[in-house]
Amino acid sequence: MKNLRNMMAVLALPVIAATLGTSGVSSAAEAVPAQHSTLSPASATACPPAKGLRIKKASSDRVYLIGPNSRLYYIPSAADYEALWGSWDGIRTVSDGDMECFDPSTSLAGARLVKYPNDATVYIRVTGENVYRPIKDWNTFTNVYHFDPADIKTTNDIGAKGPVWD
Repeated sequence: MKNLRNMMAVLALPVIAATLGTSGVSSAAEAVPAQHSTLSPASATACPPAKGLRIKKASSDRVYLIGPNSRLYYIPSAADYEALWGSWDGIRTVSDGDMECFDPSTSLAGARLVKYPNDATVYIRVTGENVYRPIKDWNTFTNVYHFDPADIKTTNDIGAKGPVWD
């Protein structure tokens, strides 16, 4: 009986670990994002887990966004931040080592949320890529990136379009 309990405990550990490792993540594919790094797999698992997170290093006040494909974007000023989000709530502090999981970041200086009149598609201006990227859908806008709808500006000229922001 004791051996049976021990065997069941050993078999349950991977299930418990998998459950704990993905709690709060919408899909298993997001649990461990694709990493753009030469770090070992053990180091990569320490990376922040999901796109849409706003993070900052423990040693710095600079805020970063984990964007599509786990690309890191930095927000250089309060004005740039406030053009995307209505609140400073939700920024997570991570260790400096966690930031090493990412390629050098792209600037979101001058980033804006825009749309054409009479069109529901919202674009994010990514100046570091010199394009306007259509945001995949409203769920991505509100539930993944938590952008502020009040920050959307309407314009007749959006400019060069890039790949979908998902």
